[in-house]
Order: sequence, then structure tokens, then C-alpha cells
Amino acid sequence: MKKTGQFKETITIFGYYLLLAFVFCLPLNKKILPYIISAIILNWLIGWRFHDNLKTCFKNKYLLLFIAFFLLHIIGILYSQNIYYALDDVLLKLSLFIFPFALFDSLSYSYDRIKTILTAFVIGCFIACIICLIHSLMVYSQKHDLMIFFYGELSIFHHPGYFSMYLNFVLALLIFVTFLKQNNHSKRYVFFSSTLIIFFILFIILLNSKTGILSSLLIILIALIYYFSNKRTGILVVTMLSILLFFFIAYQFLNKPVNPRFNKPMEMIQNRDALIEKKTTESTSVRILIWQAAIEIIKENYRYGVGTGDTKDMLLKKYKEKGMTGAYNEKLNAHNQFLQTFIALGLPGIILLLSSIIFPSILAFRKKNFIYLTFLIIIFINFLTESMLETIAGVMFYASFNSLLIVNVYRKELSLSKD
Repeated sequence: MKKTGQFKETITIFGYYLLLAFVFCLPLNKKILPYIISAIILNWLIGWRFHDNLKTCFKNKYLLLFIAFFLLHIIGILYSQNIYYALDDVLLKLSLFIFPFALFDSLSYSYDRIKTILTAFVIGCFIACIICLIHSLMVYSQKHDLMIFFYGELSIFHHPGYFSMYLNFVLALLIFVTFLKQNNHSKRYVFFSSTLIIFFILFIILLNSKTGILSSLLIILIALIYYFSNKRTGILVVTMLSILLFFFIAYQFLNKPVNPRFNKPMEMIQNRDALIEKKTTESTSVRILIWQAAIEIIKENYRYGVGTGDTKDMLLKKYKEKGMTGAYNEKLNAHNQFLQTFIALGLPGIILLLSSIIFPSILAFRKKNFIYLTFLIIIFINFLTESMLETIAGVMFYASFNSLLIVNVYRKELSLSKD
């Protein structure tokens, strides 16, 4: 029995270090992630506590939502014509099924271990930012073009939208630990953490993702609402208001070189009747065209969708039919996860996807779990403008942290509750 206990402890510790490696590498090198996932799966199989994991999942109905969403994609293979793409899609989303089981051991992690896992992600994101800045400085020394420090030219590891999503989660973590949690931090710690917050806000502005900047504002506003709702005054509120003011000033100053990206949506709102060029690839314009095409497909296949493997084929067919040469040539997905899922799996798929965000959000709000609530808000906003679960960068971020946080949502240390 003693040897069995030691073996289980070894498996748990090894799984913990694999998770540390995974979250650290997530912002830095997505090519290595499948190998770490494979090691996590192997470690889970060697430990083989499937029965215990299954019991835990049935006790946590939210985990069942995520697992059911993945299983629905497998069912969707049965009525797909493009079987190759369907299998590829299921393999991409395998982490949605694996992480709820593999992170079962995180229930036994101490708060210090959970904190270390989240810190590893913060450090990974910080190193990724520094490498991006160094790369831009080196390129700038040759080209002398300020655009090197913005958007896709700056973000060398991920699409700017996905990298902004990572940094916004880091922003939420830092605000929680520094200002929301009842800790007696030293002035040096608060100063260092505040400097990091400002650094990440600046980087998010440089990444120039519209969704990313909106997410940052919401995170800061949610933190302020918490302060005022708890009748807090003094240095904490002044600090957060100062960060918000700094955000707007920095945005106005840094945004000038890439203003067209933000002017375009305003122009479209003011000229709602203006026609959009079918050949456009401009981010806002092409999304509107894609969403219109996606809605047409949904109307024709709303019951069960077109199947796991036929979503992209149906979109390309619709682009060609409507003369959307820009979207067709770039082979763009729906750029909205809700529409993407609705096309593939119909009403059952969209109901499960919405449920897996809405119900955990209600739980996080009731438990005053600021970290998980802001994480879900970030996910929801990004789902509106990106088909996040169709990429490694998106699905692995969602699967890993969603599973980790929902498994540990009842922990008092991760909550703002005084109970």
C-alpha cells in the first residue's frame, strides 16, 4: 500500500511539472505544446485513475459540459462528408476532453502550487513580450519603420488577437493578486506588480487588437466595480483609476500610427448603408461579410449542422457563391466561434457551447471568483471575433485554464469571498 501511495504521489508531482512546462511554453512556442500534451496524456494513463476521475467529473456537472461538447464533435463525424478534416478537427480539440481528466490531480495541489502554475504563465508571457520587443528593435535598426512595433510585426509567436488574450488573462491575475486579494504586500511588491501591469497594458495597446483592448478595459472596469461595491476607498481605488487614465492616454498616443484599424469600424457604423467590397480582406469588413454568409448556412442547417468536417467546405462554397474573393482566397473560417460551432453542430452544439460559458460564469460570480470570471469574459469576447477553438493557440489556452480553474473554483484562496 505504501508503494502504491508513493507511486500515485510521483505521478501527481510529474503531472504538476508537466503542467508548469505547458503553461510556460504556451505563449512562447506552440509547436512544442502537442508533445507536452502527449506527455500529460501518457502520465495520466500510467497513473490510470480513470474511475476516480470519472466520479469527480460526474460530481462536477460543469466538467461534463466541456466533455459533452467534445463528444458532440465525434458524433458530428458520422454525418460529415470530409472525413479527413473531421478527424483533424477532433484531434485538434482532443485537449477539451483530456484536460478535465488530466487536471483531476490539481484538486490535491496546495494554493502555492496553483499560484506557481499561474506565475509560470505570467513569466512565459513576459519573456515572450521581451523577445518580441528585441526582435522588433533589431528589425527597426535595419528598416527604420515604426510599424515594426505594432500588430503582426510585433507579435512573432502568435496572432496579435490570441497574444492579447493571453496578456489580458495575465493582467487579471496581477490585478487580483496585487489589489483584490486581502494580502499585506510590501510597497516594493505593489510597485513591482503595478509596473508589470502597466508594461502589459502598453504591450496590449501595441498589439493593436480591437478585441484585446476592449478586454483590457473591461477587466479594469470590473476591478473598479468590485472596489466601489465593497465601499473601498483610498490608495487602491486611486491606483486603479490612475491605471485606467494611463490606459486611455497611452492608447491615444501609441495608436496614431495604426489609427486606420480603429477608424474603419467607426466609419462603418456611421455609414451602415455603404456597400462592402466583396474582395476586401480588411479585418472588420471581411468579418461582416463572413458572418452574413455563416448565418445563411446556419438557416439552411440549423437543426444538426453540416457535420464536424464540412464547416470550412460550406463556408468556401458560400464565399464563392457570393463573390467574396477576399475571404475565399484566404480560406477564412467564420471568425466567430459561436457561428463556427452552429454551422458544424447545429442547435445541440451552440446550446452546449453557450452553456459551458454562461453556467460557469454564474458559478464564478456567486463564488466571487474574480480570476475565473474574468477568464470567461475574455473567452466570450474573443469567441465573438475569432474561431478560437479552430487553432492550437486558442483551444489549448481555453482547455487548460478552463479545466484548471473550474476544478478549483471552490477554493477560498482563489476567491474574493470572505466566507
